[in-house]
Amino acid sequence: MSIIDSYVDAGLPSEFILKMMTINAARLLGIENKRGIIKEGLAADIIATQDNPLENIQTLKHVTFVMKDGQVFKHAK
Repeated sequence: MSIIDSYVDAGLPSEFILKMMTINAARLLGIENKRGIIKEGLAADIIATQDNPLENIQTLKHVTFVMKDGQVFKHAK
């Protein structure tokens, strides 16, 4: 069972899970002025999935693209 499954089983909506894994995590770490949202001037690590995670949160288990600090680490063909 993944952490995502635990959140879903607890009844948390997809939007809440995404915020918890991004901006709320950055706030918890005290880096919300550097990371956690996509905004000009902030560092961004970006992932892409096949489906919209707001509609299918389980798609986060199948990441097709990863970019960290402007460098692509994974790209599905």
